[in-house]
Order: sequence, then C-alpha cells, then structure tokens
Amino acid sequence: MKSSLHLRCKCKRILGHVITAEGIKPDPKKVEAISKTPRPENVQLLRSFLGTCGFLMKFIPNCANLSEPLRKLTRKGQVWEWTNEAESSFQAMKEVLVGEPCLAYFKLGAPTVVISDSSPLGLGNKSVAYVSRSLTPTERRYSQIECEALGCVCYGFCSTCECAHPQQRSHSGSHYYSRPESLSDFCCGCGHF
Repeated sequence: MKSSLHLRCKCKRILGHVITAEGIKPDPKKVEAISKTPRPENVQLLRSFLGTCGFLMKFIPNCANLSEPLRKLTRKGQVWEWTNEAESSFQAMKEVLVGEPCLAYFKLGAPTVVISDSSPLGLGNKSVAYVSRSLTPTERRYSQIECEALGCVCYGFCSTCECAHPQQRSHSGSHYYSRPESLSDFCCGCGHF
C-alpha cells in the first residue's frame, strides 16, 4: 500500500496542481495536454477544451474576456464559424498556461484586499487566484460600478473591496461611493484605486 504521507519534499502533485514552496502551479501534464490540443473542429470539442481550461481558470487572468469568442461559438443557435478572433482566443488561453503561472498561498490572518474590475462581457478580481466568470444576460445590464461590486463578494471573511470605476470619485455621498448594504456582511470597507 502506497503511503499518502510525504515529509520534507520540495513539491507534490495533488489533484491537477503542483504544490511548491513558492506557491501553487498547474500540473505540467495538464498544461502539456492543453498545449497539444489541436484547433477544435466542432462545438463538442470546443466545450471539452473550455472545460479543461475551466479546471485551471484560476491561473488565467481575465479568463472571462479572453474566452468570450470561444464561448460565443458554444451558444445555442450559433452557427459554427472559426474566426481569427476565435483562433487568437484559443492560442492566448494555451499560452497563459504554458507560461507556468504560480499563485501565492492565502494567509488567513493577513488583511485581505479584493480588487475588482469589470467589462461589459465579464468580471474578475485577483486575490490568491484569478477569478473570472461571464455575466448573465441580466448582469450585462448592470452599471459598471454594480458589476465591480458584484466581483467583490467574498463569502466567509472580512475583506476590503477596491474598484477602478471613476464614478466612485464623482458620486461622493451617493449610494455609489458608500458600501452597498448587500456587501455589508462581506466587506470591512470599500474604496477605489
């Protein structure tokens, strides 16, 4: 029987990740599989590629915007047409992972700052992982500042939320500048950078 206890090792592969003293990295075997993936020829193969990348999306900054041309091809009723934009998106997603990204470890006692920025297509923030998702059709109608606040919601611990939206500066005293009530349970403070 193989022991699961490993002492004094410099790195360890666990569940598709490599744990090192520097931080957490994607497993090179998974990255190699993604880098060798040929251009998808149909929706099913594209969904498979996106699913594999989804497992490692915490290593991909701005993943929602980066993958938008590919996700557009998977929508119901969309005609399959592989464009230059789709090819650029496909190659960029592969290149980010091949670049050996490394994430820092989260420190429970340390102050936590969530920095959020959004676009009309997606939102994201960076803490100890890149977090990104596409917006629902309803969320795409939110104002810029509401999308950035949506990106700041972190459950279970107190954090400071910072957004880049200039409206925070010009609406001093309004509901845009103060912390929204819906974020009160999650944020110790709100500000802008």
